[in-house]
Amino acid sequence: MATSKVFLYMQHDTVFCWNADDILYLRKELRIVGQLEGCLASLPRQLNLCGRPLRLMNEEAHFLLKNNYCELLSCSDLASPPTKQSADNFKEIQNRAFEEQRLLVKEEKMQQILRAGEKILEGKRRKLNKEAAKSGNEPPPLTLEQAVDEEIRRIPELTQANALVQIFTGDPVRFHAKYIAICLPFEGLLTPFQIAVHARVAVSVNKKVLLCTVNSDSRVIYKYLEWLDAKREKMSQETIK
Repeated sequence: MATSKVFLYMQHDTVFCWNADDILYLRKELRIVGQLEGCLASLPRQLNLCGRPLRLMNEEAHFLLKNNYCELLSCSDLASPPTKQSADNFKEIQNRAFEEQRLLVKEEKMQQILRAGEKILEGKRRKLNKEAAKSGNEPPPLTLEQAVDEEIRRIPELTQANALVQIFTGDPVRFHAKYIAICLPFEGLLTPFQIAVHARVAVSVNKKVLLCTVNSDSRVIYKYLEWLDAKREKMSQETIK
Protein backbone atom coordinates (compact mmCIF):
# COMPACT_ATOMS: atom_id res chain seq x y z
CA MET A 1 0.00 0.00 0.00
CA ALA A 2 1.23 3.48 -0.81
CA THR A 3 2.21 5.38 2.35
CA SER A 4 2.33 8.76 0.63
CA LYS A 5 0.57 10.51 -2.19
CA VAL A 6 0.73 8.74 -5.55
CA PHE A 7 2.43 10.65 -8.35
CA LEU A 8 0.84 10.64 -11.79
CA TYR A 9 2.60 11.91 -14.89
CA MET A 10 1.02 13.63 -17.86
CA GLN A 11 2.51 13.36 -21.32
CA HIS A 12 0.75 14.30 -24.57
CA ASP A 13 -2.52 14.84 -22.67
CA THR A 14 -2.40 11.29 -21.29
CA VAL A 15 -1.99 10.42 -17.60
CA PHE A 16 0.35 7.58 -16.60
CA CYS A 17 1.42 5.89 -13.36
CA TRP A 18 4.93 4.41 -13.43
CA ASN A 19 5.62 3.16 -9.90
CA ALA A 20 4.82 -0.54 -9.40
CA ASP A 21 3.75 -0.12 -5.76
CA ASP A 22 1.51 2.78 -6.71
CA ILE A 23 -0.12 0.71 -9.46
CA LEU A 24 -0.88 -2.08 -6.98
CA TYR A 25 -2.30 0.47 -4.54
CA LEU A 26 -4.56 1.98 -7.21
CA ARG A 27 -5.87 -1.42 -8.25
CA LYS A 28 -6.18 -3.18 -4.88
CA GLU A 29 -7.24 -0.36 -2.59
CA LEU A 30 -8.95 2.17 -4.87
CA ARG A 31 -10.21 -0.25 -7.56
CA ILE A 32 -8.75 1.92 -10.32
CA VAL A 33 -7.85 -0.59 -13.04
CA GLY A 34 -6.40 1.50 -15.85
CA GLN A 35 -4.58 -0.09 -18.79
CA LEU A 36 -0.99 -1.39 -18.77
CA GLU A 37 0.74 -0.29 -21.96
CA GLY A 38 4.45 -0.96 -21.42
CA CYS A 39 6.57 -3.55 -23.21
CA LEU A 40 8.06 -6.33 -21.10
CA ALA A 41 11.76 -6.83 -21.75
CA SER A 42 11.41 -10.60 -21.34
CA LEU A 43 8.34 -10.84 -23.63
CA PRO A 44 8.61 -8.27 -26.42
CA ARG A 45 6.54 -8.11 -29.62
CA GLN A 46 3.28 -9.26 -28.07
CA LEU A 47 0.18 -7.58 -26.67
CA ASN A 48 -1.23 -10.29 -24.40
CA LEU A 49 0.92 -9.38 -21.39
CA CYS A 50 2.02 -5.77 -20.90
CA GLY A 51 3.90 -3.91 -18.19
CA ARG A 52 4.37 -0.39 -16.88
CA PRO A 53 3.31 2.34 -17.31
CA LEU A 54 -0.36 2.21 -16.35
CA ARG A 55 -2.47 4.52 -18.54
CA LEU A 56 -5.46 6.05 -16.81
CA MET A 57 -8.71 7.16 -18.36
CA ASN A 58 -9.56 10.83 -18.00
CA GLU A 59 -12.40 9.89 -15.65
CA GLU A 60 -10.08 7.79 -13.48
CA ALA A 61 -7.47 10.53 -13.28
CA HIS A 62 -10.15 13.12 -12.49
CA PHE A 63 -11.52 10.98 -9.64
CA LEU A 64 -8.07 10.46 -8.11
CA LEU A 65 -7.14 14.12 -8.31
CA LYS A 66 -10.53 15.35 -7.10
CA ASN A 67 -10.35 13.16 -4.00
CA ASN A 68 -6.72 14.11 -3.35
CA TYR A 69 -5.38 10.56 -3.74
CA CYS A 70 -2.78 11.59 -6.29
CA GLU A 71 -0.69 14.49 -7.47
CA LEU A 72 -0.29 15.25 -11.17
CA LEU A 73 3.18 16.07 -12.48
CA SER A 74 4.31 17.15 -15.92
CA CYS A 75 7.38 15.58 -17.57
CA SER A 76 8.99 18.82 -18.64
CA ASP A 77 12.41 17.18 -19.07
CA LEU A 78 11.09 15.08 -21.94
CA ALA A 79 10.17 18.18 -23.96
CA SER A 80 13.81 19.18 -24.53
CA PRO A 81 16.99 17.31 -25.57
CA PRO A 82 19.00 15.74 -22.71
CA THR A 83 21.90 17.70 -21.25
CA LYS A 84 25.46 16.42 -21.46
CA GLN A 85 25.42 15.55 -17.78
CA SER A 86 22.23 13.50 -18.07
CA ALA A 87 23.59 11.78 -21.19
CA ASP A 88 26.83 10.93 -19.36
CA ASN A 89 24.87 9.61 -16.38
CA PHE A 90 22.76 7.45 -18.68
CA LYS A 91 25.87 6.08 -20.39
CA GLU A 92 27.46 5.27 -17.04
CA ILE A 93 24.35 3.42 -15.87
CA GLN A 94 24.14 1.59 -19.21
CA ASN A 95 27.78 0.46 -19.01
CA ARG A 96 27.36 -0.68 -15.42
CA ALA A 97 24.22 -2.64 -16.30
CA PHE A 98 25.97 -4.22 -19.29
CA GLU A 99 28.89 -5.36 -17.11
CA GLU A 100 26.50 -6.88 -14.58
CA GLN A 101 24.60 -8.68 -17.34
CA ARG A 102 27.84 -9.91 -18.92
CA LEU A 103 28.92 -11.57 -15.68
CA LEU A 104 25.46 -13.04 -15.07
CA VAL A 105 25.21 -14.45 -18.60
CA LYS A 106 28.66 -16.03 -18.34
CA GLU A 107 27.85 -17.52 -14.93
CA GLU A 108 24.55 -18.92 -16.23
CA LYS A 109 26.31 -20.45 -19.23
CA MET A 110 28.88 -22.08 -16.95
CA GLN A 111 26.10 -23.53 -14.80
CA GLN A 112 24.38 -24.93 -17.90
CA ILE A 113 27.63 -26.60 -18.95
CA LEU A 114 28.13 -28.09 -15.47
CA ARG A 115 24.57 -29.46 -15.44
CA ALA A 116 25.09 -31.04 -18.86
CA GLY A 117 28.57 -32.38 -18.03
CA GLU A 118 27.73 -36.06 -18.59
CA LYS A 119 26.16 -35.38 -21.99
CA ILE A 120 29.13 -33.23 -23.01
CA LEU A 121 31.56 -35.97 -21.98
CA GLU A 122 29.55 -38.59 -23.87
CA GLY A 123 29.51 -36.48 -27.03
CA LYS A 124 33.23 -35.70 -26.91
CA ARG A 125 34.11 -39.36 -26.31
CA ARG A 126 31.94 -40.39 -29.24
CA LYS A 127 33.77 -37.87 -31.43
CA LEU A 128 37.19 -39.06 -30.22
CA ASN A 129 36.26 -42.71 -30.81
CA LYS A 130 35.11 -41.88 -34.33
CA GLU A 131 38.36 -40.06 -35.12
CA ALA A 132 40.40 -42.89 -33.56
CA ALA A 133 38.59 -45.47 -35.66
CA LYS A 134 39.55 -43.61 -38.83
CA SER A 135 43.22 -43.31 -37.83
CA GLY A 136 43.51 -46.77 -36.29
CA ASN A 137 44.80 -45.40 -32.98
CA GLU A 138 43.48 -45.65 -29.47
CA PRO A 139 41.28 -42.69 -28.42
CA PRO A 140 42.98 -40.41 -25.87
CA PRO A 141 41.63 -40.57 -22.30
CA LEU A 142 39.11 -37.90 -21.41
CA THR A 143 37.69 -37.13 -17.97
CA LEU A 144 34.56 -35.24 -17.03
CA GLU A 145 36.61 -32.34 -15.65
CA GLN A 146 38.59 -32.04 -18.89
CA ALA A 147 35.46 -32.05 -21.04
CA VAL A 148 33.73 -29.42 -18.90
CA ASP A 149 36.84 -27.19 -18.71
CA GLU A 150 37.24 -27.32 -22.48
CA GLU A 151 33.61 -26.36 -23.01
CA ILE A 152 33.82 -23.48 -20.50
CA ARG A 153 36.90 -22.07 -22.26
CA ARG A 154 34.87 -21.94 -25.47
CA ILE A 155 32.29 -19.56 -23.99
CA PRO A 156 32.51 -16.42 -26.17
CA GLU A 157 33.34 -13.24 -24.29
CA LEU A 158 30.43 -10.82 -24.47
CA THR A 159 31.59 -7.27 -25.13
CA GLN A 160 29.89 -4.09 -26.26
CA ALA A 161 31.98 -4.18 -29.46
CA ASN A 162 30.13 -7.26 -30.72
CA ALA A 163 26.71 -6.31 -29.38
CA LEU A 164 23.74 -7.26 -31.53
CA VAL A 165 21.82 -4.49 -33.28
CA GLN A 166 18.53 -5.20 -35.02
CA ILE A 167 17.97 -3.53 -38.40
CA PHE A 168 14.43 -2.81 -39.57
CA THR A 169 13.53 -2.36 -43.23
CA GLY A 170 10.09 -0.99 -42.38
CA ASP A 171 8.14 0.51 -39.52
CA PRO A 172 9.52 -1.07 -36.28
CA VAL A 173 6.05 -0.97 -34.75
CA ARG A 174 4.54 -3.01 -37.58
CA PHE A 175 7.36 -5.25 -38.81
CA HIS A 176 10.02 -7.47 -37.29
CA ALA A 177 13.70 -6.75 -37.89
CA LYS A 178 15.12 -8.40 -41.01
CA TYR A 179 18.82 -8.27 -40.09
CA ILE A 180 21.01 -8.55 -37.01
CA ALA A 181 24.11 -6.36 -37.27
CA ILE A 182 27.13 -7.47 -35.24
CA CYS A 183 29.72 -4.71 -34.72
CA LEU A 184 33.31 -5.98 -34.78
CA PRO A 185 36.77 -4.35 -34.60
CA PHE A 186 38.38 -3.81 -38.02
CA GLU A 187 41.66 -5.55 -37.18
CA GLY A 188 40.04 -8.53 -35.48
CA LEU A 189 40.07 -12.02 -36.98
CA LEU A 190 37.06 -14.33 -36.92
CA THR A 191 37.53 -18.06 -36.44
CA PRO A 192 35.22 -20.53 -38.22
CA PHE A 193 33.70 -21.30 -34.82
CA GLN A 194 32.84 -17.62 -34.25
CA ILE A 195 31.33 -17.31 -37.73
CA ALA A 196 29.14 -20.35 -37.05
CA VAL A 197 28.07 -18.88 -33.69
CA HIS A 198 27.06 -15.55 -35.26
CA ALA A 199 25.18 -17.25 -38.10
CA ARG A 200 23.28 -19.59 -35.80
CA VAL A 201 22.29 -16.73 -33.50
CA ALA A 202 20.49 -15.19 -36.45
CA VAL A 203 18.86 -18.36 -37.71
CA SER A 204 17.47 -19.06 -34.22
CA VAL A 205 15.36 -15.88 -34.54
CA ASN A 206 14.79 -16.18 -38.32
CA LYS A 207 17.00 -13.25 -39.28
CA LYS A 208 20.10 -12.63 -41.39
CA VAL A 209 23.53 -11.55 -40.11
CA LEU A 210 25.54 -8.48 -41.06
CA LEU A 211 29.13 -8.50 -39.74
CA CYS A 212 29.92 -4.79 -39.64
CA THR A 213 33.09 -2.81 -39.03
CA VAL A 214 34.73 0.52 -39.85
CA ASN A 215 37.88 0.45 -41.99
CA SER A 216 40.92 2.74 -41.86
CA ASP A 217 39.12 5.27 -44.10
CA SER A 218 36.23 5.53 -41.59
CA ARG A 219 33.90 3.77 -44.01
CA VAL A 220 31.40 1.19 -42.83
CA ILE A 221 31.90 -2.20 -44.47
CA TYR A 222 29.93 -5.37 -43.83
CA LYS A 223 29.67 -9.04 -44.76
CA TYR A 224 26.32 -10.79 -45.16
CA LEU A 225 25.84 -14.26 -43.63
CA GLU A 226 22.90 -16.65 -43.64
CA TRP A 227 22.78 -20.07 -42.01
CA LEU A 228 20.84 -22.34 -44.37
CA ASP A 229 19.74 -25.58 -42.73
CA ALA A 230 18.75 -28.67 -44.69
CA LYS A 231 15.00 -28.03 -44.48
CA ARG A 232 15.25 -24.43 -45.66
CA GLU A 233 17.74 -25.40 -48.37
CA LYS A 234 15.30 -27.99 -49.72
CA MET A 235 12.50 -25.41 -49.71
CA SER A 236 14.75 -22.94 -51.55
CA GLN A 237 15.63 -25.53 -54.20
CA GLU A 238 11.96 -26.41 -54.71
CA THR A 239 11.13 -22.71 -55.05
CA ILE A 240 13.86 -22.24 -57.68
CA LYS A 241 12.60 -25.24 -59.67
